[in-house]
Amino acid sequence: METISNMAIGEAFLSAFLQVLFDRLASNEFVGLLCGRKYDDMLDKLKVTLLTVTTLLHDAEDKQFHNHAVQKWLHMTKDALYDAEDMLDELASEALACKIAAESQATTNKPICRGIEHKLVKIIERLELIARYKNVLGLKENVGGRLFGFRNRLPTTSLVDESCVYGRSCDKEEIIRVLLCDEPTSSKVGVVPIVGMSGIGKTTLAQLVYNDDRVDEHFDLRIWMFVSDHFDAVRVTKTILESVTTGKVDLDDLNLLQVCLKEKLAGKRFLLVLDDVWNKRNNDWDLLWIPLKSGKSGSKIIVTTQNNDVASSMGTVRAHNLRGLSFEDCWLLFRSQAFENRIVDVNFEAIGKEIVKRCDGLPLAVKRFGILLHTRMEEDEWKDILSRKIWDLPDDESNILQTLRLSYNHLPAHLKPCFAYCSLFPMEFEFDRDSVVLLWMAEGFLEQPKGNKKLEAVGCELEDKMKDSEAFEKARHSSYIRHQREVTTRFESFSRLEYLRTFLSFDPTDGIGVSYLANKVPCDLLPRLRYLRVLSFNACRITELPDTIGNLKHLRYLDLSRTAIERLPDSISLLCNLQTLLLVECRSLTKLPEEMGNLTSLRHLHITGSRLKEMPPRMCRLKNLQTLSKFMVCRDSGWGIRDLRDMLQLKGSLLISGLQNVVNFVDAMEANMKGKEELDHLLKETPNMPQLHNNPEDLSIRGQSVARFPSFKETMDAYNQEPLS
Repeated sequence: METISNMAIGEAFLSAFLQVLFDRLASNEFVGLLCGRKYDDMLDKLKVTLLTVTTLLHDAEDKQFHNHAVQKWLHMTKDALYDAEDMLDELASEALACKIAAESQATTNKPICRGIEHKLVKIIERLELIARYKNVLGLKENVGGRLFGFRNRLPTTSLVDESCVYGRSCDKEEIIRVLLCDEPTSSKVGVVPIVGMSGIGKTTLAQLVYNDDRVDEHFDLRIWMFVSDHFDAVRVTKTILESVTTGKVDLDDLNLLQVCLKEKLAGKRFLLVLDDVWNKRNNDWDLLWIPLKSGKSGSKIIVTTQNNDVASSMGTVRAHNLRGLSFEDCWLLFRSQAFENRIVDVNFEAIGKEIVKRCDGLPLAVKRFGILLHTRMEEDEWKDILSRKIWDLPDDESNILQTLRLSYNHLPAHLKPCFAYCSLFPMEFEFDRDSVVLLWMAEGFLEQPKGNKKLEAVGCELEDKMKDSEAFEKARHSSYIRHQREVTTRFESFSRLEYLRTFLSFDPTDGIGVSYLANKVPCDLLPRLRYLRVLSFNACRITELPDTIGNLKHLRYLDLSRTAIERLPDSISLLCNLQTLLLVECRSLTKLPEEMGNLTSLRHLHITGSRLKEMPPRMCRLKNLQTLSKFMVCRDSGWGIRDLRDMLQLKGSLLISGLQNVVNFVDAMEANMKGKEELDHLLKETPNMPQLHNNPEDLSIRGQSVARFPSFKETMDAYNQEPLS
C-alpha cells in the first residue's frame, strides 16, 4: 500500500545505525587493523563524539515531525554517519585487499591508510559541530521512552457509535462466541488477543463486543482500560480498581491496591479490555495477573495489540487477526462520512471510489478522508486530494500518518532500517525473504551474530519479527521502475548521486526486452558511484559491464540476472567485499573471470540457467560460500571437483554437471561432500555411482551415463571398506 510503504520514516533508525558503527569500531578485526598505528586517540575521540550524538537521538527523533530544524539536524547527522561508515569500510577494504594479495602471492605497494587521518579529522569536526547544535534546537540528552504521537493522544473509551461501523459483524460474533464459551480450560481467566495494524479497527471491534447485550448479561463486571505504550502494574491496577468501584482511589501502594482489587473481583465473572498493549508479558503483567485470578471461572480479558509477540505471550486462546475491510464496506463508511445525507453526485462518487481504493481496506484512512472531504464541495478539490500523497496532507486535517507512525516508532531500533528499506520496492512487488535478507546484509543493517550463528539467520529472524509487527544529491538509496518508452539518457541522471549506496532496477513487465537501458553501461558512470553497496541490473538489456566495476570497493551485492551479459570483466575479482553475485538465467554467459577465487567474502553465487562450461581455477579459496547453485567439473581433467573440498558452509541445493570427467576416486573423495552437513539436495545414491553425500535427497545429474563407471563403485567400496547400499 503506497500510503504506508512510502512514509517519511527514513530518519528514525539512526540509533540502530550508530550501534553498527560502535560494533565495527570495537571488533577484533578493526582493532587489530590499527594496532601499532597513530590513530588510537583519533578513534577514541570519534567514539566519544558518536556517544554524544547518540544521547540526543531519542529526543530528536521525537521532535522531528513538528520541528523542521530538528529534521534538518537529523539529515546532517545521517550524512555524517554514512560518511563515517564509508571511511571505516574503505579502510577495512584496503586491508582485506592486501591480505588477499598476500595469499595469492601478488605484490602491492598501496598504503593501507592513505588519507585516513584527514578523513577522520573532518568527520570528527562535523560530528562535534552537530552535537553543539543541541542547545540551539533544545535537544535533551537521554530523553526516551515516550514515542511520538502518545503525549497528545487521547485515551480510548468503551463507547462506540455503531451507526458508523461497517463490515465487522463476523469478527464481532467470533469474539463473542469465545467470550461466552464456558468450557473448562487450563486457565481460570482466559485472554483473547485481537491483533492488527494501526488503524485497522481493533479498538472499534473491542468496543462493539464490550457493548453487546449478550456480553453485558453474561459478565458481572465489565472494565475498560487504555494501556498504551507503558504497561505499569501500579497504574493499571489502580485504574481497574477505580473502574470496579466507580470512585477515586487514593492508594499508590501496589500491595494495598492488589489486596483491594482481589476482594472486589472475588467470585465475580468479569470482562477486562486492555486496549492498545505494546509490551510483551513481563514482571508487571505477572503482578497484575495475581489479583485477576481471584475472579470467577469464565472471566475473560481482551487484549488489543499490533504485535503478534504480545499476543502470543499474553494470550490463552488463539489470537484473532483483524484484516482490512472489503471495498464495499469501505465505500459505505466513506459515503457516510463524506456525503452524510446528501445525494451522491456521479462524478464525486467516481473520485471517491478511487480514494477508497487507495486506502487498501484501512478504516481509519477511509474515515479520515471522508471527514476531510465532507465540507469540500468542488470537484477539483476532490481530484486534488486524490492526486496527493497521504504524507502531504496536514496533520491538522488528517492524522492518518501520525497514527501509522506509531507502528513504526514501536519497532525495535535494529528493525527500523530494515523496515524503511522495504519502501524502495514498488507497490505490490513480491519478494522472497532470502532475497531481502541478502540486501539487508549488503547494506550493513544486520548486527554481527555471536558464536556460530550466521548473518543470514539473523536476517531471517529480523524479517519474521518485522512481519509480526505490522534531498536528491544526498540520496543514499534509490530504486527505479523502468518503462518502455524511456530514453537511454535517463540513466545518466544518477551519475550525480555520488553518495548513492543502493541502485535497484525494477521492470514492471517482468521481461528483458523492455528495459530502457542501453546494452552498455557508460565507463565513466560507475567510478562516480563509488559508495555503492547494492547494484542490480536484473532483467536489463546490457551485454557488458565496464572494467570500472572493479572500483566499487564497497560493493557487496551485484545482480546481473536475466541480462544478456556475455562476459564479466576481470576487475570483478577486485571486489573484495562482494557477498552476493547473482547470474541467474544469463544465457549468453559462458565463462567466469580467472581470478574469481579472490572473492573470499563471497557467500552466495547463483549461476542457474547460465551457459558456463567450466569453473575458474582456485575456487577452493571461496570458503565462505553458502550458496552455489551449480558446479561444472572441467572437461579436460577431473581435478576441478576437489575445489569443493573446503566449502563446508554450502547449504540447500547443488547441481554438479560433468561428473563423467571425474576419473579418479581420490578427487571425488577430496570433494568432501560428507562434510557439508547443511547441503541437503545433491545426488540420490544410484547403482555404480560414488556416494558423494551422506544425506542425499535429490537426483540432479546432467550428461551422466551410469554405465560408463562400472568399476567406480568397487573402487569406492574398497576405499571405504564398507559397501554402498
